[in-house]
Amino acid sequence: MDGDGLDIDDCEEKIKQYHPKMVYCIPTFQNPTGITLTTERRERLAALGDKYSVLILEDDPYRDIRFNGVDLPPIKSFDKTGHTVLANSFSKIFSPGSRLGYCVADVEIMKRLKAAKIATNSHTGMISEVLCAEFFKRGYYPAHHEMITSIYRERCATMMRCIDEYFPEGTKHTIPEGGLFTWVELPERINTTEALPLCIEHKVAYVAGEGFFAGAPGMGKNCMRVSYGGIEPERIEIGCKRLGDIFKTL
Repeated sequence: MDGDGLDIDDCEEKIKQYHPKMVYCIPTFQNPTGITLTTERRERLAALGDKYSVLILEDDPYRDIRFNGVDLPPIKSFDKTGHTVLANSFSKIFSPGSRLGYCVADVEIMKRLKAAKIATNSHTGMISEVLCAEFFKRGYYPAHHEMITSIYRERCATMMRCIDEYFPEGTKHTIPEGGLFTWVELPERINTTEALPLCIEHKVAYVAGEGFFAGAPGMGKNCMRVSYGGIEPERIEIGCKRLGDIFKTL
């Protein structure tokens, strides 16, 4: 990845080298970076599915949590041969406890997904489904969506300001236009995996960056994923200051 999302040239080279059955992608406010795949790259990724007969799994649960910028078309909208499958969720925009999701795919793929679902757990709990359906049917969603995006906008802005203010000199971070995460790159000498137990002792935490890399050991050792989703602005300020103080001592 780079600042525009998945590197499509690199992806194509890996498809040719490894012949995967599927390419998995979170195109909008990606977890863990918060980066959004550009429209041009979305179109190119869909074309790779067509060209190499490989499934493109577009996992897009954060796309509706946009509080800045403009919506981009899904990868699925560029799919000409049925090789792209769009997966989304109500958990981020309706209720986390609902555990409801959905797929958009061609008929044959949907049949196979249905069979796998039935074999796994028969069916989703109907109470959650009915509650979610009524929520949208009664027109509650637009006001709810405006409320949650306003909340996340404030929390994200607070975290961006606090990282700039409290973290060590030389720190870099993404600036998401939506979603729940930002990606922080600290000075090279700081190892976020080793620092995590100390941070937890001070009642503040993050996800260390090494776990998000599949390359050589040590990749991402100075990186971290931080979420602003469930934390009020005043607590974000306290947490970022604690993290900054710890990192500066390292």
